[in-house]
Amino acid sequence: MNTPSNTNRTGYPRGNRAAYTLIELVAAMTASTILMAALAATVLISTTMLESPADDRRAWRDRDLSDRVAADLRYATTIDDNFSNGFQLSKANVYNGAAENVTYDAYVEGLTRTVGAGPTIQLDSEAPSHSFTVDGYSAPSSIAQSTSVRVRATSATSAPGTVSTFLADFPAGCKNGDGVIIAIAANSPSSVSIGPSGWNLIYAENKGTLRSFIAYNIYDSSNPGPAIISFNEPSDAVAVMIAFENASEFDPANWFDDDKGTAVFDTPQTHPQPKEPTDGATLPKHLNLQIIAANGNPWPNQTLGVASFTDAAKATSIGDVNSVGIVFRNGAAPVLPDPPRFWQQTTGDWIRVGMRLGTGS
Repeated sequence: MNTPSNTNRTGYPRGNRAAYTLIELVAAMTASTILMAALAATVLISTTMLESPADDRRAWRDRDLSDRVAADLRYATTIDDNFSNGFQLSKANVYNGAAENVTYDAYVEGLTRTVGAGPTIQLDSEAPSHSFTVDGYSAPSSIAQSTSVRVRATSATSAPGTVSTFLADFPAGCKNGDGVIIAIAANSPSSVSIGPSGWNLIYAENKGTLRSFIAYNIYDSSNPGPAIISFNEPSDAVAVMIAFENASEFDPANWFDDDKGTAVFDTPQTHPQPKEPTDGATLPKHLNLQIIAANGNPWPNQTLGVASFTDAAKATSIGDVNSVGIVFRNGAAPVLPDPPRFWQQTTGDWIRVGMRLGTGS
């Protein structure tokens, strides 16, 4: 009788394997590869979630700055955001309760904070560099190619009655190199001079007894004003200024237009209409200014009412003899169902000037 052998065909005892088969080895290696890939992915994801020491310090600093700004805003009694690079708020002094102004500005100098007339404190030093070039342009030139002409600040002044001379302050927050336009409305004088030196008269026109004068200057902190406005005869007058950045110092307006007429308060077709350049060259970075001088007080406690434009400044002389206002808009005109017009609420003569600020194409 034959009995079963205790060895297999290879001669090894049954039940004792010397190695894995090739198929088993390939399967094991594949599984190990998948496992290692999963572990590597886990490690990679975990490490990318960790902040570097520099990023961590930056995050803490950002939180500190946010807390400072939030605290000022929380206790502010008024907030003025009519600043192109920041805002100003009023709040009570924590020591004596007196009102104080706090100004935040974020521009080339980084993020700064100024309390009243005190020193400007730099909160964050990060700012664009002025020492490198981009595509052949220096940094300032490259920025000028694409940066919008922006309104920095405005001011308004009424003459103290019928006078031959009065003073007009520069807008608060002007910086060196800012362009400044002053618009004056007066009655009767045929000429005006503006001092100190640096003011260039670029427009003078009349409609009846109404006079409109516009001049241009470059702000210099070593000569902060005020502007001295003198007429050849006494007049009831009013002036507004608008300061802006990133415009050409030598050619403030690359397009200019004016007209004049008489508005009837309940006849909108007689109200002044802002004009637009028709050359098709208006870019989003360009600034369209519309300056209006008018008899009386056509905007009593109201907006100038020009659709698609933003009110910049307006003022009326003592006795409501004359008024002047400025509106602005960046870029080309939007499509509107009706043409925009100044909202004249009184009957009287008006003189309108439009100009486009900014260079480049």
